[in-house]
Amino acid sequence: MFWSLALLIGLASVGVWVRFTVAYVEGNGKGHVQSLILGAVLFIAAVVLWALGVIGDLLAAQRVMTQKTFERVRRIELELGVAPSHYEPGHSQEHEAMRL
Repeated sequence: MFWSLALLIGLASVGVWVRFTVAYVEGNGKGHVQSLILGAVLFIAAVVLWALGVIGDLLAAQRVMTQKTFERVRRIELELGVAPSHYEPGHSQEHEAMRL
């Protein structure tokens, strides 16, 4: 989603820059400086959205790897007969040690 929106805004910025370039080539560039500024703002917004898309994809991949790791560790613990006390809310080994 972020990447497609970044592409759309990036294309809009290119369109605005083309408008400025055409006006500049025709000799009317001074009157269209707002197009240059708008193009720069849109381009910066596109880059930020692209970066957010990259960060979102990296976080999703990290979440999947963490979940697979937790599942594998739990499977190993069950095979070894380790009690799941650290999975129960409100019960931790440190809390139990403090009570004694």
